[in-house]
Amino acid sequence: MLKINPSELQDSEWGNLIFMKDSIALEGIKLIEKYENDCRRKFIFHKQNNIPFYYEYGKRVTEWLKLTLNGLSHDEHQSIGIDVGAFKGDFLKPFIEGEMIKKGILFEPNPKNFIQLKTTHSNAWYQLENKAVGGSPGYVDFGYGEDDSTGSILEPIGSTPKIDQKENTEIVCLDDYVAQNDIVDRVRLLKVDTQGYDLSVLKGAEKMIRRSQPIILVEMIYAPLYAGQCSPVDIIRWMDEAGYTLAGTFDEFLSGDGWLAWNDACFIPRSRIHRYNEPFQLTPPPKATKNSRTNLTKELSFRERLKKAFQ
Repeated sequence: MLKINPSELQDSEWGNLIFMKDSIALEGIKLIEKYENDCRRKFIFHKQNNIPFYYEYGKRVTEWLKLTLNGLSHDEHQSIGIDVGAFKGDFLKPFIEGEMIKKGILFEPNPKNFIQLKTTHSNAWYQLENKAVGGSPGYVDFGYGEDDSTGSILEPIGSTPKIDQKENTEIVCLDDYVAQNDIVDRVRLLKVDTQGYDLSVLKGAEKMIRRSQPIILVEMIYAPLYAGQCSPVDIIRWMDEAGYTLAGTFDEFLSGDGWLAWNDACFIPRSRIHRYNEPFQLTPPPKATKNSRTNLTKELSFRERLKKAFQ
């Protein structure tokens, strides 16, 4: 039986939890899910050995974006953040708390996720929209399943991710939405995470992007997960034509082969980059500390040994 009092754990100590037996894994997962909002962690299953583990997800990009937002000039009236594919609504929270964003607009088409958003984010700082976002308005069938983070307008390829429910959902394009709400030039930060549909979202926001020139964080998927998913190359090319440069990548997920599966990419308007400061340096590798991002290669080897130990 798992004996843990979450109230006694420091935030950084959550990264040390590894459940090595299936008999306690379910209890561990329930614990993670219960406190996931507070700890801001993401847990992962490794399919070969079914041992769950998780690490600090999103922390590095949040800190990077804080520094970038503070370092780049902007108009005072640019005070809005838009989160397309808001999931649990955690992304904009640190920027609102840090007074970099005064209002967050959260788009979340998954009906289960939206019910939770209404419970946690129904206040003056957020505007909640139970809608999908794309290149043109209308209605679409939005598919979702037990994993609330993998819903998509697109059909999955194979059995992962598993989609077993569909909801006929209104879809809007951001250019129409910001024009109707008179905020076309007030957006400072845009996040897009729509499981392969991200380029359509960006194309439907082109006028707003060129007018507001927000910092943009977008998910890029390399592994074939959804039919018709956009290519990372096409996203980079489109952003380049819109006047943006790729400035950072974060939270890389790898396949079981060690190949890049997906990550988050941050784009900054070239007009706001005056120069690249020197010296240039190699990105430090992950360190084996409780506060660091998990080194997936070492983790796979370690979990293989754990698997043999419990067979």
